[in-house]
Amino acid sequence: MDETKLRLHAPNLEYFWCGDYLIREYTIVEELSRLDFVAVYFEPEGKDRFVPLEDLNIVEEEREEYLRRATSVVKAVCCASKLRLNAWMLLAAFEPHVVLDQHLQFHNLKYLEVNTWLSRDCVFAIIELMRISPKIENCFLHIIEDSVSEQLLNCDEGIFTSANVVSEEGQWFPKQCILNHLKVIEIHNVIGCMNEFKVLEIILKNAIILEKMIIWTSAKMSTDRKEGLINFSKAPLRIPRATLNIAILFY
Repeated sequence: MDETKLRLHAPNLEYFWCGDYLIREYTIVEELSRLDFVAVYFEPEGKDRFVPLEDLNIVEEEREEYLRRATSVVKAVCCASKLRLNAWMLLAAFEPHVVLDQHLQFHNLKYLEVNTWLSRDCVFAIIELMRISPKIENCFLHIIEDSVSEQLLNCDEGIFTSANVVSEEGQWFPKQCILNHLKVIEIHNVIGCMNEFKVLEIILKNAIILEKMIIWTSAKMSTDRKEGLINFSKAPLRIPRATLNIAILFY
């Protein structure tokens, strides 16, 4: 028996929670039409879990194999109404070209929870996942608190401009991306960087029935960061919105 391969036969499965290394290949045979809740936490074996896939010291063939395995699992659970992912799965399965190639759609997804850092690629993947989930109502983003994560959060500040979000075709997401059902967005461990602001901007401009935007600031911030957070907390109020009936709460 090949311990690196696992075949799952469970057509009546309603709850699927899996944490494993990407060295193992999962094959889900039947369509999981009854699936309600999915939590998938995969990562490369023996690697720093907080380093993006593109920065790993691995050959291209290995990277492509990681992408294929991650996408295969995500595609098999696309009937779920509730989904939890870690940053590895987010980046591996929701690169824009992967979504287009695999024709991914989450038609039933209403609840999304992601543990992530907010590099440019992560922001793109989050928005891409929301775009292909037309019924999504609640989104919770937990930003990973560690030194590598903070470096990634800051690394893109110089290249983000307001024009990049909607003016450059394909730069972030299609212009016609409208979040028709999103009601609540909650982000934890915010430190007030530009990448975080871009997430807020994209959602405020495109979520037409958004009711609440809840932002929890990080307890692990320098004095300079805390001072900058005051300006950051005022920034969403100046963003044009798809709806004005939004409660924006900072904690």
